[in-house]
Parts: sequence; C-alpha cells; structure tokens
Amino acid sequence: MAANIFTLPTGTPFLHALARAILSGDLPVPGGRAPDPLSLPNITLLLPTRRAARAAREAFLSVAEAPAIIMPRIRPISEGEDDLSLISSLAADGFTGADALEQPPAIDALDRTLVLMQLVGRWHEGMAQSAATRNSGTTPAQSAQLAAELGKLMDDIERENVSLSGIQNLVPEAYAAHWQKTVDFLKIVTEYWPLHLAASGMASPGARRNALILAEAERIANLKPEEIVIVAGVTGSIPATVELMRAVIARPAGAIILPALDQSLDDAGWNSIVSDQTEHPEHPQFGLRKLLDNLGTARSEVRTLPGSEPGSESRTRTAFFSEAMRPSATTNLWHRYAANADKAELARALSGVSLIEAPSAQDEAEIVALILRESVETPGQTAALVSPDRLLA
Repeated sequence: MAANIFTLPTGTPFLHALARAILSGDLPVPGGRAPDPLSLPNITLLLPTRRAARAAREAFLSVAEAPAIIMPRIRPISEGEDDLSLISSLAADGFTGADALEQPPAIDALDRTLVLMQLVGRWHEGMAQSAATRNSGTTPAQSAQLAAELGKLMDDIERENVSLSGIQNLVPEAYAAHWQKTVDFLKIVTEYWPLHLAASGMASPGARRNALILAEAERIANLKPEEIVIVAGVTGSIPATVELMRAVIARPAGAIILPALDQSLDDAGWNSIVSDQTEHPEHPQFGLRKLLDNLGTARSEVRTLPGSEPGSESRTRTAFFSEAMRPSATTNLWHRYAANADKAELARALSGVSLIEAPSAQDEAEIVALILRESVETPGQTAALVSPDRLLA
C-alpha cells in the first residue's frame, strides 16, 4: 500500500485546505470518518514554522465556521529557524521523550560569536609566533567577521549532518602546503570548539535541533498505531526532518502534505532535475525531488489532497510555469508545448499575471518591495512573496 503522501496545487490556500481535509475526515486517509470534535486533540499536526502554526489555528476556526473549537495539537518543527519550538512545546504538554529532555541547552548566539573571536585571535597569535613576526595579528573587527563566517560554516555542516574529517585531503598534492593553513585554521571548528562546548555543558544550536527532531521521530515511531500524526508544508531541507517524516509515513495513521509538487512536468523533465549526470539545485522543484528520493517515494505515488483538485485554468497556468522553468537539458521540448498549447485557454489562465524583467538583483528587490508596499497601503488587499521552494512572508 502506498504511503499517505499528498500535495496541494499551486494557488490553493494551503492551511485552509489542510484544515478542511482534517475536519472532513480526508486525512490521514481519504474518505475516512470526520473526527468527533472531542477527538481533535488526538491529532498531531506538525508544521514548518511557528508562524504557520499560529495561522493554522485561524484556518481551523474559519473552516469550522465557529467562534471556538477544540484544536488538534499543532506544533512547529521550526525547519530553518534557530529556535526549537517543536520540542519545547511538546515538553510543555508533557508527552515528549526522556531523550529530548536530557539534551544540553544550546549556546547563545552572542556567546558563540565572542568565544569564536577569542579562538580566532589565539590562532592568529600562534601564527604570528611561528612566523616570528609582530604584525600578523587581527583586529577585533576582523575577528568578529571570521567568527561569523565560522558560525555560518558550523550551521551549514550541522544542518546537512556532514563531517569535516577528510578535509585535509580535499585539494591536490601541489596545493597541500597552502591548504594546510586552512586546515589548521578550521581546527577551531573541528577540535577547539567541541572541547569548549563539552567543558561548558552546552550544545551548538544546529546539533541540538537535530538531536531533538530525531528524538521526536523516535517518539512518533513508538506511538500507538491509531494515533494520527500529520506533517504538512515541510520540505525536508534539514536531513533530520527527513527521518521524522519517514517515521510519520511508516504509520498507518500518518500522512505528509507537500506544498505545490509539480505533477504536470513530464518524466523527462522531472528526471533531469536530479540524475546521475547532472543536478539542478536552482530548479524550484529540486528540494521536493530530493525529499521524495530520500523518502523512497515516486512522484506518481503522490496524490492531490481530496477537495483541492485544481480547475482547468489553474492546471493550464501551472503547466505554463512548469514549462517556463523546465530544466535546461529538456528545453528542446518547449517546441512541442508551444505547438500543442491552446492559445485562447492560455490567455485566460494568464490573465492578471505580470512579467517584470529586472536588470539586476538590486532592482528586482526594490520592485518587489514597492509591490508589497502598495499592497500594504491598499485597504483589503493582501500579498505574499513566494520563493521557488518556500513561502517567505
């Protein structure tokens, strides 16, 4: 039996459609019995951010058309955020695992920067002494900049859950002597920083987040079979969240809802996003393609969430943008699309869509800011800024 993985078409109000499917009984399994109002708290709904969790509560009230209802347990995973509100909220409700509660606290961002500045300064002092020079030191501003870059490097490494153990062998032998200086500098990250964390009884934010999400995945795996867990809007950009999603879809009462999976792109285009020869990380579907691969799920197994089937114009518009962003290896198929497209239907589908070709990224940012500013100043109008892989604001 295929896993309960669904998607919502582009342009569908995500949280309202999600709330409607849960209240009608179409989640976690389509065609199920609508939940009793008193049983809603037995449903755990995991969302990517705290903002989404707050908006979801409003969506449930709107769909239920009631001034108050008993809510499902709505929790943020905080994918891509620095906070750990998922486990914090679960712990507050008293049903998280002991492993999560035993995790050391995360070091404060300012404290991390100050300690890294000290380590950078000491490294430069050591370099100056070994070179027998007096002017090889670094200013506080330079130390702060290097500390910030090291902090970003650590965040990236911990988010992707990779190791720097083989870093000394990354460059050819001809450059090994110069590269060794870089390897020595990165000992701040690989050797000295872990010693500092151990001595202070603290954890880095990324490592702690990963540990807590994995602890939550283990807790979900051990729930009773009938307990419902739904993950919605999460793209698996953090490997630890992929483990959590695997735990969810392994359950008979678990489901995942993906945001705007492209189901109109042909197999040639879809397969070229990630292949043995090439990868297209710039493609808006790259993250979802990698996620489905990591979940061991084919795109054909993902179903549209019941009640959210797109209309004719929506399908035409989605297909057009899918073609416009087709991977470069298959752009020769544009001719086929142009020859077969219904021009009148396409014109109706693109009514109200504007194209702005900005000469630079700076101009693009200013144009977006002006459009959003106009929307804010127009009574009753709303706007959203959407990047290829997530809803920004």
